[in-house]
Amino acid sequence: MTSTQLRGAAIRLIRRSSSQSRPTTRSLLPVFNSGSIRSFTAAPEQLEEFQQKGYVDDIGLTMFDTLHELQHRSCAVYDANPIFGTHTVPEGSTEGKFEWMTYGEFNDKVAHARGVLKDIG
Repeated sequence: MTSTQLRGAAIRLIRRSSSQSRPTTRSLLPVFNSGSIRSFTAAPEQLEEFQQKGYVDDIGLTMFDTLHELQHRSCAVYDANPIFGTHTVPEGSTEGKFEWMTYGEFNDKVAHARGVLKDIG
């Protein structure tokens, strides 16, 4: 499935779910953020730079054809944004908090894992 097909399917799913009374389930697809697709929100000159590189389309959505492109481009575009959260509850407490990993930190971990795999052949 190409990024264009995936984008179209996601938009159709959002429209369908937003017309229903129940909210979308955020755990189904990581691209959903409060019922909408996460798009580029930084300065216009940065958006233009990523558009020229072919990383995002005209509305700021990441364009990709492979998982590698998805990871590489998303980490470049959303570098400082949170991507994965871990909820920890201290012993003896009922309240906890999320600790977030940014796209940039995720990119560093992927690069490290890629290097390790390359080294072991």
